[in-house]
Amino acid sequence: MKITTADGKVAEGLEQGRFEPIAVIGLGAIMPDAKDVNQFWQNIKAGKVSIKDVKSERWPGKIEDFWKNGGPGDIEEGFTYSKIGAFVEDFEFNWRRWRQPPGTLKQIDPCQLWAVEVSAAALEQSGYDGESKDFDRSRCGVIFANALGGENRNLSNIRVWSNHTKNVALKHGLPHENAEGFQAEIVEHSPRIDEDTVIIKRTDTADNGKIVVALIDEHEAMLKRIQKIRRA
Repeated sequence: MKITTADGKVAEGLEQGRFEPIAVIGLGAIMPDAKDVNQFWQNIKAGKVSIKDVKSERWPGKIEDFWKNGGPGDIEEGFTYSKIGAFVEDFEFNWRRWRQPPGTLKQIDPCQLWAVEVSAAALEQSGYDGESKDFDRSRCGVIFANALGGENRNLSNIRVWSNHTKNVALKHGLPHENAEGFQAEIVEHSPRIDEDTVIIKRTDTADNGKIVVALIDEHEAMLKRIQKIRRA
């Protein structure tokens, strides 16, 4: 099977060798209705359901600007058909422990604050508390994964907010006959959003270990992890 890029170049170096085993020595978690791993496990054993309706204050505007009744494959573009979810609530970041001025916390993404607390919990569960037992920081790497970040997220948010933006403009004097054209120009260069949307960045190169989208016979796409093998 030959795998090519979108412009017809043959993808090389896709042979995969065996991956090194990874030892998981500590766990940490912050989950809906669970402040740590133990509480999350108890919720699982008890069959606790943490899915609930989205609170009205979580919507950045009127719910009608973001939600419409529908389902998969049956929803107007730019809207969501879901208004339920599971949410981390009542989380308190230990700013004293991490010496972070409390006045700065509102400017920090909650995911970053969670990552700090969860990482510390995982290290402590593994026995590395930084006092009685520590590790060589020069040999430690940190991998933190998040989805839909950077410029692609900014562009996607333009489309997500476009209905609300249009309605605010109508409220403040935009003529109704100009509303659709106004919204179309706002989202002209933003990614298309539906329930199957994945943001992909086109590039001519890929580093070892990266996941790429490969085209097969110019019409079928598949995900492939780049694993370059050094030959003697």
